[in-house]
Amino acid sequence: MKRIIFLLIGIFILSFGCSDEILDTNSALETANLKSANTKMIPTKGEVFISVDEYNAQGFGQNGKMSGYFSHMGKLDETKSTWVNLSHDFSQYPPMITIINDVVFCAANGDLLYASYTGHTDVTTSEVFGIAVFEGGTGRFINASGQTSVDGYAWYDEFGRVEGMYLAGEGEISNVGSAKSEKLKTFQVRGHVEAIPNLSNPTITCIPAEYDVILPGSGWVNGHKNIFGKFVQDESFFERDLCELNMTPEGPVVYSHANVELTSSDGDKIFVESHSWVNAVTGDVSGYNVIKDGTGRFKDAYGESDIINGTFDPETGITSWDEDGYITLVLKEK
Repeated sequence: MKRIIFLLIGIFILSFGCSDEILDTNSALETANLKSANTKMIPTKGEVFISVDEYNAQGFGQNGKMSGYFSHMGKLDETKSTWVNLSHDFSQYPPMITIINDVVFCAANGDLLYASYTGHTDVTTSEVFGIAVFEGGTGRFINASGQTSVDGYAWYDEFGRVEGMYLAGEGEISNVGSAKSEKLKTFQVRGHVEAIPNLSNPTITCIPAEYDVILPGSGWVNGHKNIFGKFVQDESFFERDLCELNMTPEGPVVYSHANVELTSSDGDKIFVESHSWVNAVTGDVSGYNVIKDGTGRFKDAYGESDIINGTFDPETGITSWDEDGYITLVLKEK
């Protein structure tokens, strides 16, 4: 286990980087719209842990809470992210539990996203799959729509009742803005990024805590991109708020979530939510990054990029990777 701790001590997951390439204007996606009338669909991903607070007489969960992360929401407020069961059914051939739940996701700032979830649990394998349909909310999600497919697994208590679930989802959600006329332009994102741990700052302990895997809690980002320029390293940084160790056939793999702030030479910023996985044996790094917003010319920007060819250098503690994805800029008309 000491080898795992040593390998992981410099690893942190975040990022966004570009090369000097952008899509040609003719291939860029350009749309002029009145946002009071139209919506744009943007990718969304998330990972949620579900707990049960109450059971009915038949042993089915009646309600409970959720923790985890969701694109465009960040870390869920687990005290206000809730689910309530509307119906449930059990079929014997094959043995399958089907449920319909009302779901409320709560962001850290209090904004709510409502969803209807239809899910199926294979009693034989404990595998879970289903679809969550977004049905509005409050704040920035007041007119949200879209859906995400989910899959994961369930675990049971000593009485054979579902005690909790892990679900990972990927889909699309609408983003309804102001009533101003806006022009959208999408560029391809490619590049190379280096992440440098700040070992003098507090660390974060991964779950489960009994493995004693500790990662740096923060650090700097070095890199560049075409429409952003070179990152100002001293003002480009990440803060990790979750890491989780999972034992897989390929070896121990650490999932990490981080919030990233990148600053350009003119002071404009891009805010990124990063999800990454590191194989503690090979040092291979993979994952994806969601562009949430920005300042200046990147205000209301959104997009997503994949982390590819990622590696960890145990000598320096630096993680480096290439990226491939897109960014959409919102050009507001005066």
